[in-house]
Amino acid sequence: MMTLKNTLFYLPMIVLLIVCSGCEAVSPFENLQSFRPRTTTQTEPRTLGDVVVSEGIDNEGCATNSVTRFADNDPVYVILEDATLPEGTRIFARLYRGNQAVEDTEELEADQDYSNVCVNFVFEPSASTEVWETGDYEVEFFVNGNSYRAVEFEIR
Repeated sequence: MMTLKNTLFYLPMIVLLIVCSGCEAVSPFENLQSFRPRTTTQTEPRTLGDVVVSEGIDNEGCATNSVTRFADNDPVYVILEDATLPEGTRIFARLYRGNQAVEDTEELEADQDYSNVCVNFVFEPSASTEVWETGDYEVEFFVNGNSYRAVEFEIR
């Protein structure tokens, strides 16, 4: 038997069901890739951070700042931040001017498992020119032979 007390208890829920019958349920985690399980191989990186360009690195090899413009004689440090790398992971960076590849760094290979590390490379003007050509540049990181992420900067 329905009492007034039960009716008052269930009435708001019934109204909510009627109002929301056309609503779409959306998960707050829907767009977060890190919450989706993924299959990895032993040499596939589990977690990689952002790629930044900097005027320098600190004693842990991480960026001292993040900039997008450099003078024509500045070294350009490119850093993969906060990376977790299993043993055997291979990384290198490729420098582009316009759409033309200019230089590849030496490929590094993780000799053990690493977590929360910075991986950095430095590009400098060639010995023959002593300064960068002005213009737009891009550095692309490759992990285990696959493009990971790129960052752009300008030489003025």
